[in-house]
Amino acid sequence: MTKPDYLPNLQHNTPRLTLARADGAPAPLPDYIDGLVQRPRLVEQLALALADCTRTGTFDALILLDLDNFKAINQARGRAAGDALLQHVARRLREVTRGVDTVAALGSDEFAILRHCGATASNASAQAQQLAADIVRVLEIPHTIDGHAVRVTGSLGIVLVGAGTASVDELMRQADMAMYDAKAAGRNGFRSFDSATRACADHGAILDAELRCALREQQFVLYYQPIVDHARKMAGVEALVRWMHPRRGLVGPCAFIGQAEQSDLIVELGDWVLRTACRQLAAWQDDPLTAGLTMAVNISARHAREPDFVARVLAILAETGAGAHLLRLELTESMLLGDVDDIIDKMARLKARGIGFALDDFGTGYSSLRYLERLPITHIKIDRSFVDNMFVTEHAATIVKALIALAHDLGLDVVAEGVEREDQWAALVAYGCRRFQGFLFAPAVDVGDLRGWIG
Repeated sequence: MTKPDYLPNLQHNTPRLTLARADGAPAPLPDYIDGLVQRPRLVEQLALALADCTRTGTFDALILLDLDNFKAINQARGRAAGDALLQHVARRLREVTRGVDTVAALGSDEFAILRHCGATASNASAQAQQLAADIVRVLEIPHTIDGHAVRVTGSLGIVLVGAGTASVDELMRQADMAMYDAKAAGRNGFRSFDSATRACADHGAILDAELRCALREQQFVLYYQPIVDHARKMAGVEALVRWMHPRRGLVGPCAFIGQAEQSDLIVELGDWVLRTACRQLAAWQDDPLTAGLTMAVNISARHAREPDFVARVLAILAETGAGAHLLRLELTESMLLGDVDDIIDKMARLKARGIGFALDDFGTGYSSLRYLERLPITHIKIDRSFVDNMFVTEHAATIVKALIALAHDLGLDVVAEGVEREDQWAALVAYGCRRFQGFLFAPAVDVGDLRGWIG
């Protein structure tokens, strides 16, 4: 096999394994795990490593890898494309590991690497973190599947193997906890197991149970932050979810959205937010003061990747009676990970029904410009970090001016987020921006207070 030029020239001696067929004869492993061991062999190697490290006082490292968005790619592209992607991932794992390491396929989109370090705890930890960083890096490089560029990222958990570990099962559990900690931190990264990881996992289990209860008992509410025009007149709102916790009071989304995404509750929660926002939009259509207001709703990548996402959105519009032309779905750059063509197709189908799309946090990642021409969006939202830094660095102000000019050239509306001061407002107006959102105008408020703000 010819090694890609972005990978080191390493040799690999991992034996090929076979599966047993029903008649007892060996059957080859699926292509994507050719050269990778299976769970029983990993457990065997892990037990040997634990015994050896305990005897010698040295440490090895175990890394668990879970692909962040494989399920969505598999659903959108089909099983054959999913298997092809896994072949790419397995090949890259073999390339960044050594022949003495054990690389295993644990499930459809789960892998493990036992890095044989035979070193001090600090040295073993450094080796494992470097390997994890290498894996994150090579996974980010797009894979070409059936002529399409497909991006996949991974979340990795690291645990040291050595004295003080009770058992192989405990090691696997700890690595799994660290991996889910990486997912909760935003995915596409790695975390090492420690006491904080254990506490985080325990907290996550409690939070997951509370979120399920909150959905059943309708504890979530929507707040609305005004979006104003150049005359400071309200042109629309962004719907923002809040949790009315029975003990902690009003809880912001940063405290629970990560857990909802990790446990897949984000789809049910996303449906609730969209339905509630559309009901409010429909109610406003009967009032002259609010009839023209647009409603922006954030859509998670996990939600948008559902195969029936388009049908879900259209069904909610039909159920609530909200005008599609007043609805703006806000997408983030994380949407561009995985099957971009699938996302673009869904956006185009909904845009044909009158729904607008905004690309949120625009300019914060390298994929935005790459896909801007292809995405059927109507708005871009300039990230608050650029607005904050306009008077700190000359580059930030130049970027803001360039983004506004680019959007106008493409026929897109621009919304500047995080406007908190008069000088920011004045500069943005001078640059040609015509939509604004931030505390300078109004915070996010409940629907009753919003009515009072309208007048």
